[in-house]
Amino acid sequence: MYTAFTGQSLEKVQQYTERDRFLSVSEAMEFGLIDGVLETEY
Repeated sequence: MYTAFTGQSLEKVQQYTERDRFLSVSEAMEFGLIDGVLETEY
């Protein structure tokens, strides 16, 4: 599912989704997991 959504190889998806790995917003955007971050104004 992630390979189809992100266009990344299975090996790269497995590497990036290891249990102890955390992505920053910019890393997640570069990888293709997110399109952006919504901000709420209070």
